[in-house]
Amino acid sequence: MSKTKKVAHLNASRKFVVSSKPDSKPPVVLPKDWLVHSVDLHLRGLIDSIRINTAYCQLGMAALRQWFLAALSGARVTGLIIGVSGTGKTKLLEMFAALFPPYRDENGLKHRVVIVNVPSEPTPISLLEAMLLALGDPRPASGTRSAKTRRVINAIVAQGVLMLILDDLQRFVDRNSDLVLYSASECLKEILSNTGISIVCAGLPEARLVVDANEQLKRHFTSPVNIPRFNWSDEESRTAFVALLRAFQKRLSMFEIPKLTGSEMALRVYLGTGGLIDFIAKILKQIVWDAMDRGSRKVTLKDMETAWSRALWDAEKLGENPFSENFEVRKDTEQKIEAAKKINQRVERPIGKRHRKSALKLIGL
Repeated sequence: MSKTKKVAHLNASRKFVVSSKPDSKPPVVLPKDWLVHSVDLHLRGLIDSIRINTAYCQLGMAALRQWFLAALSGARVTGLIIGVSGTGKTKLLEMFAALFPPYRDENGLKHRVVIVNVPSEPTPISLLEAMLLALGDPRPASGTRSAKTRRVINAIVAQGVLMLILDDLQRFVDRNSDLVLYSASECLKEILSNTGISIVCAGLPEARLVVDANEQLKRHFTSPVNIPRFNWSDEESRTAFVALLRAFQKRLSMFEIPKLTGSEMALRVYLGTGGLIDFIAKILKQIVWDAMDRGSRKVTLKDMETAWSRALWDAEKLGENPFSENFEVRKDTEQKIEAAKKINQRVERPIGKRHRKSALKLIGL
């Protein structure tokens, strides 16, 4: 069992206790009337632990495999994976990085693949600190920018890093002005130039703007790999979507859930999620939580109706609940499908007036 995984057990007084690894947080003693058991906690976290290799995931994994093998051979690759929010990009990166866990040898810590979460407002300093944190530096905030840069470069070389993955690259685009944070992208180019490491970036479609805004950075990148949302109107994509639902149903076999792959139910799920994996997971997670709170393993259509309204932000603005018994799945289907495609679409933000030209570079939109 992983050292970081929480272990549930009952103590001598029959109080439920959740304890972590030694020297971490103290045990959590739950109230007696909660009647929670270790199996309950396992099931509540089940959806988050599921990793499904969808057709689009396979596309991304194939690109990552190709780029990694190129890096292993000594070639440098700079790639970009883009997709709308909720398509599973982060889970894809985690699945890939899990293939190459860090380890120690006689020379210390070794990392072959390192994932860095881009800070919400990236500056060269905050980006370097995020890299140092991912590389296991004990004091990522200490030192000047130049000192941090040297430590990042030294750690990459010493740890034998072959691929650095930056998630949420779109954060390089200033939210108030839609300008690219040029100094942050220059910092990235500096790391790239001084290490010869392969760098893979991932983010929303506007992440392309970051690369387009820096000519020297752009010449390093290969063509981006797109991870799209599922599209019910496309037969191949619809088949892949149903396969995803089948995989979820199999992993939830301990629950009695309406058949998700039935033609009508699959369409209901699509209309309620817009083909986004993240939304499907949220609904299924809520279904599991509600079932555990009821002390039941049986899930009805009514339960799914409740879960949809509780799991999704602004569900009331998404239209009629697709899991309602009164929902007419086959009426105005095409219009409903088109409406579903707009779920979680990027909202155009008002452009602010501030222009920090010394730090930002204007790009055409």
